[in-house]
Amino acid sequence: MVLDCPGWRKGQGKGILVTGAWGNVNGYAPEIHKRLAKIITTAAERTAEQTACKAELGTPVNRIDLAVTKAKEADRATGTCEGVESQRTVLETAASTAPVEYCILKDGLRLSALYGEFAGSDFGGFEGEGPDDLRGENKSTFWGTAQCSGGLQYAQFTAAAEQEGKREGFSERPPTAQEYADLRTFAERSAHRHGCKNLTLPPKG
Repeated sequence: MVLDCPGWRKGQGKGILVTGAWGNVNGYAPEIHKRLAKIITTAAERTAEQTACKAELGTPVNRIDLAVTKAKEADRATGTCEGVESQRTVLETAASTAPVEYCILKDGLRLSALYGEFAGSDFGGFEGEGPDDLRGENKSTFWGTAQCSGGLQYAQFTAAAEQEGKREGFSERPPTAQEYADLRTFAERSAHRHGCKNLTLPPKG
């Protein structure tokens, strides 16, 4: 969870990032997701109070979107996979303003939108082995970036061979024009929801 803190003094940073993980979860358990979401939002609220962060906290978490738990036809997608066309079956997350979003194209690509501190996590971070360029591609991934405001700062959009599918990298099966187009559709929609600008993607996209 990311909170913008515009009233902080210089040197305090731009916002608060609260993350959480629950080990030994078998599949997607809605009740556990709901409990974890409440823990994270409560921690964020208390941290905001303690640090004089005047962020908008939104409404209480009463339900968890289950879109990611069920495969669906791409033309029926209404979340993060809406508009993609390279594969017939997808798994998607809700189209909201979360700092991490996914769209999984079965036997195709895993599209990721990563904001703020999460950006670069598909590469182990921007330092070291991570990509230093605003856009690019290698034997297993192609990516682009956008500039964001507040605590998000910037975003990274990646397309990688879907981990649970038969595809291992792009050596034997290079990305198609439609797959580049799907990353652009996914990234444009996500960046717009998050208020990010200056989207830069590989030329083929």
